[in-house]
Amino acid sequence: FKGGRTAADLMNKLLPNGGNIQIIISSYNLSCHTDRLNGFKNYINENKLNFNILPIEENHDKMEKTYQIAIKSFLENKVDGLYITGSGIGGVRKALLESNQKIKVICHDLLYETIDMLKDDMVSFAIGQSPELQGYLIVKTLFEYLIKNEVPSQSKIFVPILIHSKESI
Repeated sequence: FKGGRTAADLMNKLLPNGGNIQIIISSYNLSCHTDRLNGFKNYINENKLNFNILPIEENHDKMEKTYQIAIKSFLENKVDGLYITGSGIGGVRKALLESNQKIKVICHDLLYETIDMLKDDMVSFAIGQSPELQGYLIVKTLFEYLIKNEVPSQSKIFVPILIHSKESI
């Protein structure tokens, strides 16, 4: 949820006058992606931003499906920003190259392809989720519970949201 809110805040900084936003969600059946989407929309509504969200599309983390969604949207609409909640960023790259459009793109996860797109100014920001830290905290919490009989002090463990840009990689 916070990742989606962060993405909306960043999009607002990129497009302070608003604009048309295409959102590509992995799947409505994955809570982490619906949480990101809900956080994005919540921030927009809460701050009364001048964004028009185009019909939200599912890509099921498939690059080719992402490409089909993106190219269709780029050719049929004036798209100012694109937010993708999951995988498939390579499809966005292909659509941007074919359509020769400059669109503000925000995605999640710092993958090799995302790094290349940041370097090429095709992605404005990539939001990281500290996977190594997440793994460590899970093992540490389980160890403390199972071996030391220590019950976690909180029901949720939050990890910092990392924001990657061309200059930070």
